[in-house]
Amino acid sequence: MVKFTKDEKKLIEFAKKNFPKLLERRRKKGLYDTYYACVLSNSGNIYEGSPFISNLGSATICAERVAIANMVFYETEKAKINSILVIGPIGKGGNLTPCGLCRTIIYEFSNGKASVLCAGAYFENTQKDFNFLFKRIRKFKIKDLYPSPWSDGKWE
Repeated sequence: MVKFTKDEKKLIEFAKKNFPKLLERRRKKGLYDTYYACVLSNSGNIYEGSPFISNLGSATICAERVAIANMVFYETEKAKINSILVIGPIGKGGNLTPCGLCRTIIYEFSNGKASVLCAGAYFENTQKDFNFLFKRIRKFKIKDLYPSPWSDGKWE
């Protein structure tokens, strides 16, 4: 059984309250369900993000980076990620972890110390109860998801 810190539990409770609200807003506008991320900064504040999706694929921004950008906007570049939670619908048998670019940014804005919580499951867009998503949350350290971080290219 996964053990969560007090801060990680705070992040999970925040997502339990706010992720369904995001899906409800999207559904009212006829949009499909999407995933969500929330970041707990070292100051104790929580910032949300959902993907910015563009027809130009390279302009699309993942939910994780949107949440991190919100953290930086409100707290400056000196803010650090304590924990990040990523949650949402995934295909049957799928996996929900941050992409490579998001792992790089999470590493950078946490000095390699963030915990990464991942909760995803297959569900239909008619469902309204999402508590089942929080029954199985995988917990990683960013240094385990990103063991060889990008460097400035200088040889030691």
